[in-house]
Amino acid sequence: MQKVKQKGFVFSFEATISILLLLLMLFYLPETKSNSLKELLALEEANDLLRVWSITGINESEMALDLNTLFGTRAGLEINERIIVKGNAKNNSVSTEGIILNQELKEEKIRITVFLD
Repeated sequence: MQKVKQKGFVFSFEATISILLLLLMLFYLPETKSNSLKELLALEEANDLLRVWSITGINESEMALDLNTLFGTRAGLEINERIIVKGNAKNNSVSTEGIILNQELKEEKIRITVFLD
C-alpha cells in the first residue's frame, strides 16, 4: 500500500454543486435602489424649509410663496392633509412631513412633496 503525500481539499460532487448554487443565488440577488443625489438634495431642501417654518410660524400664503421660490411648480404642500399648493405630478417624487405647533399649541401636520423628472 502506498501513502499519498499530497495536501489539499477534496470536494464531493454534491458539495461542488451546492457551492455553485450558492454563488449563483448570491449573484442574482435583487439590487437595492439607492437614492440619487438629486433626490437627496430635494429632500434636504424640503427638510430645511420645514425647519424654517417651525421657527417663523405657520402662515399659508408665506409658506406657498417660500415653496414656489425654492421649488417652482415641481412641489406640493399639504397642511393637515388639505392641499395648499398642488405641484406638477411626475412619476418620481420624494416627500417629507413634519408636525409643527401653531400659536395655540395645536399640531399642524405639514407635508412637502417634491416631484422629480
